[in-house]
Amino acid sequence: MTSTDENAQSKELDATIINEVDELVDSSSSSESELDDVKAQLLRSLADYQNLQRRSSEDLVNARLDALKPFLSVLDDLQRAVQAIEADANQSPWVEGVTLAVQKFENTLLNRGVQAYGEVGEVFDPKLHEAIGLTAGPDGQILEVIAGGYEVGEKIIRPALVIVGEGQRKETEEDDSSRESSNSVWNEL
Repeated sequence: MTSTDENAQSKELDATIINEVDELVDSSSSSESELDDVKAQLLRSLADYQNLQRRSSEDLVNARLDALKPFLSVLDDLQRAVQAIEADANQSPWVEGVTLAVQKFENTLLNRGVQAYGEVGEVFDPKLHEAIGLTAGPDGQILEVIAGGYEVGEKIIRPALVIVGEGQRKETEEDDSSRESSNSVWNEL
């Protein structure tokens, strides 16, 4: 073999090697992009799964709370029945039985994390209470509880139904102040 043949073969071999290296580089970069696509897809799937778990957990909690609501009205009726019993009837065995059933009902709810709220004298909070009436009394103070409110943690199952004080009006003071203001307006003219 002559040196020109060797040079020609060397050039062919160099060209073949360069082509193979270029193909490997191209396939490597395409593999990297495919790998990046698969990683992105995996991250989206993981985020979707976590969202599904969170929503399912929230739905389960809401379903449990919704299931409690009908029982709360039954408890309200039983509590009103016990309060309406006359003092002399308190010694009756059936009255004691109903009273114990109400206490057991309340304790069962408490053991499940259900907290009752809404007492006379509390300050009205529109997030926790539903005002069904206003009457003369200390402004913003709960004067009567029609039905207690219930919550589990931070979630309100049912707001307390209350009657709220709108402030005590003193008509004589209001009349005097309105007369004074109207007199001052007329005096200025």
